[in-house]
Amino acid sequence: MLAGALIVAVAVTGAALGLTHESDATVLPSVFAANGRIALLDPTLSLLTSVRPDGSARRVVARCRHVLTPCRIRLFAWSPNGKRLLFFRSDGEQSYVYSLYVVDADGRNVKRLANCGYCGAPVNSGAAWSPHSTSIVYSGENGLFVVDARRGVTRRLTRCGTSCSDLFPAWSPNGSKIAFDRRGSLYTVKPNGAGLTKLTASTARATDSSWSPDGRQLVFDGPNQIYVVHADGSHQTLLLDGAPGSGPSAPSWSPDGTRILFFYTPGTPGAYTAEVWVMKPDGTERSRLYQSGCCVGTWSPPIWSPDGTSIAFSANTAGGVLVMNTDGTHLRTLSPSPSDIAWQPIR
Repeated sequence: MLAGALIVAVAVTGAALGLTHESDATVLPSVFAANGRIALLDPTLSLLTSVRPDGSARRVVARCRHVLTPCRIRLFAWSPNGKRLLFFRSDGEQSYVYSLYVVDADGRNVKRLANCGYCGAPVNSGAAWSPHSTSIVYSGENGLFVVDARRGVTRRLTRCGTSCSDLFPAWSPNGSKIAFDRRGSLYTVKPNGAGLTKLTASTARATDSSWSPDGRQLVFDGPNQIYVVHADGSHQTLLLDGAPGSGPSAPSWSPDGTRILFFYTPGTPGAYTAEVWVMKPDGTERSRLYQSGCCVGTWSPPIWSPDGTSIAFSANTAGGVLVMNTDGTHLRTLSPSPSDIAWQPIR
């Protein structure tokens, strides 16, 4: 599975948030962003490109520096202001040793922020920008780390222990908390490392969390399930339950908070299909927007466009990376190869 992530910014008063960067406590506008370019990888995973949503004007954003040494680019995400893109790249003789980079949207000013070793590898565990695009949280050795996106100063945020990792970080829309997965449970922590809180009750697994635009709830994966929980850990609710191996998975909130997008792979082992669905936040009014043929292998979760009018997704059985309207119409192919995807917001 490939993964990707999208962050939506809303207004907040920062005096009581306990933040370590005053820029993250500034009031944010609650308007939706416009649609920019879509970032994706070439089949070799050594070239990061971006393209307009209609498939035109493709450009190279980042590439591997040396073709004769092991190199791979993975786990990229646009900053909420759309000006930069983070990505992980392995540059040395060991292809599993990664560094965290940022690059301008036009491919200029590539900068290495952290030589973080295993940070790019653990089960696509991702990274997330702070709402004001000033900091990045990522999963590293035995915990989470936060790095200043301008100066590259890194500090440890959490420590999980030698036998576990803190994975899938997701910054809240107001910047006050970071959600993440620890040993299959959903936790939150303040950006200064205080206030570690376990949110989820007993589920076999809790991962791939996504904040609601107002920051009051999180939707997340269970074992072939989708749950929603309040930001204080109350009112955990099962929204959808699937058969083993089928999903549902990778839920994400629409920019206006009225719908949840998710991926489904119904079928039998070795013969699963790829489906894209939406539902209301209470689990009702489910609608299938797309269905592929057999047999899905490589895929990337569906994502909303920044303005909420379109959806992008990727699967080998879908014929690569596709974009469609939110009602499933006007389907078009951006790339014939499946890839991670990230949609640039423009403010």
